[in-house]
Amino acid sequence: EVNQALFQLMGGGVYHAGVELFGQEWAYRNKRTSGTGIYNHKPLKAPGASHCMSLGMGMTDMTEETFYLFLHSFSKEWPASDYHFLR
Repeated sequence: EVNQALFQLMGGGVYHAGVELFGQEWAYRNKRTSGTGIYNHKPLKAPGASHCMSLGMGMTDMTEETFYLFLHSFSKEWPASDYHFLR
């Protein structure tokens, strides 16, 4: 596994981070198509990643409808083409 090799060589690895809201985990990535880099998946089931730890961040007062409006507005500002895992 790549993370194991990086940990052995450099003392660290590459990790996925996401935020769970309304029954889905949301994250940002590059993909080979145009459009937003924001995507969702089942909590703790990130494609190509294995779960390491979860941290509670509290609750939100935001409604699900407001969250989706917020997400839609940010999706244009977070294009997949801008993502780089080292930045």
